[in-house]
Amino acid sequence: MRKYFKNGISLKWGLVLIMAACWLVPISAILLFSGQALSKSVKQRLSDTIKTSADIVFEQTQQRLEYIMAASRKSSYSSAISSAYKEYQVKRDRVLLYERVTDYLIENYCYDPNFNATLLFFTAEPETVYYASSRTDMRELDGLRRYKSAAHKSVLEAYPSIDTGIRFMKADGKLYMVRNMMDSTFTPYAVIVMECDEASLYESIRGIVWVMAASVVLVVLPVLLVYVLLQKNIIKGLTVGAIKG
Repeated sequence: MRKYFKNGISLKWGLVLIMAACWLVPISAILLFSGQALSKSVKQRLSDTIKTSADIVFEQTQQRLEYIMAASRKSSYSSAISSAYKEYQVKRDRVLLYERVTDYLIENYCYDPNFNATLLFFTAEPETVYYASSRTDMRELDGLRRYKSAAHKSVLEAYPSIDTGIRFMKADGKLYMVRNMMDSTFTPYAVIVMECDEASLYESIRGIVWVMAASVVLVVLPVLLVYVLLQKNIIKGLTVGAIKG
């Protein structure tokens, strides 16, 4: 015959509840305090890791920016464009000028993953834009149409004040880098515009996101680990004292 307490709970389940309470309270306390101690330690290590990663990432991004600025500067020191333009001023052979300019852009910039496209115009004929894409079809025109409709007007307004410097512009969701090409009198005779590949330029920054996501897992992991190691004892504590009825 089963015995019951005044509240209607059988002796069997009463003993189970007592044993459960005796095990759960200390185990819960152990999980709580060990979890807090481990989490604090892990958080500090992760904080240091994230800070170090961020420093490295921003340094790499700065190096990429310096690289693309140096790449644009290369055109200013090259005589290929200036000699082609001088020859055009004498012969007025627009086809030859187009070939020489686009060939130069393809050879020097189209294989660079930091650029989606490179554009150039001469200040005496600003509406004629020479263009080369870094994609498989190096003369495809999507980038040219996008630039003309969204950015060319702003570039025309800005280039006289850029002088020998560089200016970055955002237009239609694209990042453009603008640089003047100077003649011997330091007067801009041409302007080179590069559509930067932001995914490549800022690739390193995405690594910080992975580190932060990993931090969440590692903070929770110690608590779960303690539970897994002690779960047999927890179950044993819950079942010990049970009376067959």
